[in-house]
Amino acid sequence: MKKENPKISAALRTVTGRSVKKLRKSGLTPATIYGNKFEAISIEMSSFELNKLFEHAGESSLVEIIIAEDKYPVIFKNPQFHPVSGDLIHIDCYKVNLKEKIITTVPVELIGESMAVKNGNVLMRITDEVEIEALPSDLLEKIEVDISGLVEVDNMILVSQLNVDRQ
Repeated sequence: MKKENPKISAALRTVTGRSVKKLRKSGLTPATIYGNKFEAISIEMSSFELNKLFEHAGESSLVEIIIAEDKYPVIFKNPQFHPVSGDLIHIDCYKVNLKEKIITTVPVELIGESMAVKNGNVLMRITDEVEIEALPSDLLEKIEVDISGLVEVDNMILVSQLNVDRQ
């Protein structure tokens, strides 16, 4: 069964520069869709819907942006957050070719419990994400790493040991 990509509606944006503050106050977030051999377009999306979608999809999932009759498969890039409130104030949307592999990062999620950590040692996490190359439709949402095999202090898990089959 094919995975259904999240969708969000958007509208073309004519407001640019400092005037986008008015957009944000009215509950819209400015964004830009760009890509290889694709002329960039400025769009606006519901801030509420975008925040909910970005929290779920992050920067590693394929998302479909719908503008009128057009659909754009994108991956979110370069999210910009307000320094005080933490609200998403702008995001870039990279339009992908579904038939070409892309290189992107996927978050690593630790699962299980390590005996070494239970015994009072500290788990040193070197990275929170791993760079992968895949077709946009085959991107993983996250890579789960079971740390229950870390029994002694010098045990480690290498990237080459990760199970990156479809999860």
